[in-house]
Amino acid sequence: LVDSTIEHTWEIADDNYVPQSGTITLTEDTVVDVELTPLPKVVKFAASADTAGYLTDTGDFYLSGRNQYGQQGAASSAESINTFTKRASGVKDFALSDCTSAYITESGDLYMCGWGTYGQQGNNSTSNVKSFTKRASGVKQVALTSGTSGYITESGDFYLCGNGNR
Repeated sequence: LVDSTIEHTWEIADDNYVPQSGTITLTEDTVVDVELTPLPKVVKFAASADTAGYLTDTGDFYLSGRNQYGQQGAASSAESINTFTKRASGVKDFALSDCTSAYITESGDLYMCGWGTYGQQGNNSTSNVKSFTKRASGVKQVALTSGTSGYITESGDFYLCGNGNR
């Protein structure tokens, strides 16, 4: 760096730095140590007409998009959530449809939220669900469409919900 000026704040009090104000000038001989923390890697991305989501290599699950049926799991009726927001940790897989979202935890628990008009939430109801709610344990795969959800357990059992299969 040559003749660069960076605004910075500091004050020394009891051997600790407390924010105040000042200016630091860096020259080409100035050495600045910066510790960078690597960002998690995205290992899965999926998108539907209304919702997008991704899963990181650390197991964090993020969603963004429309929320009219609660498919963001945000426990709100906000029409849209236009930034990717972390919805869960410890996730190994997820699935999205236009109005329903689901994820499976590392321990095999299935959580779902969103549209429920056809019973696709698997809770013996046709109501929308605005928060991620546990639906099953021992799940290894989940799939969603607009009016139907299905999952397979670790033991090979298959369950189908929605469009009359409540």
